[in-house]
Amino acid sequence: HEPKAWADMGAAGYGRQPIGTGPYVISIWDNEKVLGTAFTEGWRVPKIKNLEIWELPENAARVQALCSGQVDLANQLAPDDIEPIEDCGQKVVLSPTSNTINLILRHRVAESPVSDVRVRQALNYAYNKTLFIDTVLHGVTRPASQPATHRMSGFNAETGPYPYDPEKARQLLAEAGYPNGFDMMAEVVISTGEFRDTFSAIANDLKGVGVNLEIRIITIPDLVQKILRIKQWEGDAFSMMYEGYPTADLSSNMNTHSCRVRQTGGREPHTCLQEIMPTIEAMMAEFDLDKRTELQWNIAQFYHDQATAIFSHERVQVDGVNKNLMNYEVVNRAVPYHALYFASN
Repeated sequence: HEPKAWADMGAAGYGRQPIGTGPYVISIWDNEKVLGTAFTEGWRVPKIKNLEIWELPENAARVQALCSGQVDLANQLAPDDIEPIEDCGQKVVLSPTSNTINLILRHRVAESPVSDVRVRQALNYAYNKTLFIDTVLHGVTRPASQPATHRMSGFNAETGPYPYDPEKARQLLAEAGYPNGFDMMAEVVISTGEFRDTFSAIANDLKGVGVNLEIRIITIPDLVQKILRIKQWEGDAFSMMYEGYPTADLSSNMNTHSCRVRQTGGREPHTCLQEIMPTIEAMMAEFDLDKRTELQWNIAQFYHDQATAIFSHERVQVDGVNKNLMNYEVVNRAVPYHALYFASN
């Protein structure tokens, strides 16, 4: 039925009235809510009859709704929300992701201080990411060290994160010709409190070595247009995750964060280091898993050494869940709603 519906209605019509074999038949989908009823003829018949998804943009509103019993799930929360959720008798589910949060450094801008690898390394040494994770993020995750998380194929376990070493940072800045530091600007998207807190922590730590980082907030559409080169980048850095979805493999990031963007996306890349490209292309063509893994490890180490970003941490999704709701998990960014059930049922 799906191909016929697509042919009859076209993309726009199908988008308004999709036909599929999912676990729920959607009756309402607007800017505020999604309402669905169990599809009993599908191959994933859900255990819960009715599904309602509400848009509650503020974290506090989602936590309050969960604690008051208005909702059974509160998605995409922050580590600060863990304690109030547990205090009100509900539970928290932490789900590792394939994302690392960072500030990508625009090394290709010749007039920018970050075009010098010593400066990029200095910025990493100047950021106390371990303290940030232990305090602000309540220790729920681990520092990032490369364009992959520890759960991804290609992660190099021998490549440790940059340690906090402000003296080393000052030394490298002096060697690069910036003994008194410099001013820089980063364009960032603040979609959650976690992003805001991360970039604020980076800016605060950089001040300690004389680098004044201006945080300029942009919208997600702005970010997309800049990535696609519809709009021009400004400044020395920008917020963008090293994101391994949907394959959880290092190669995903190389299609976005290397010279390959020219051939995969037809645009100028923001990260392009020609000396690693033969290794990247060899990885893309290698079918022997052991050989491919070794190539990936070399790439991960190279990106670490070149400090292509100010690496912060591996992202963990924090969700609040009704204590009686069972089987909740996040699988490759999706919740298998059909598997959920209430313990009292």
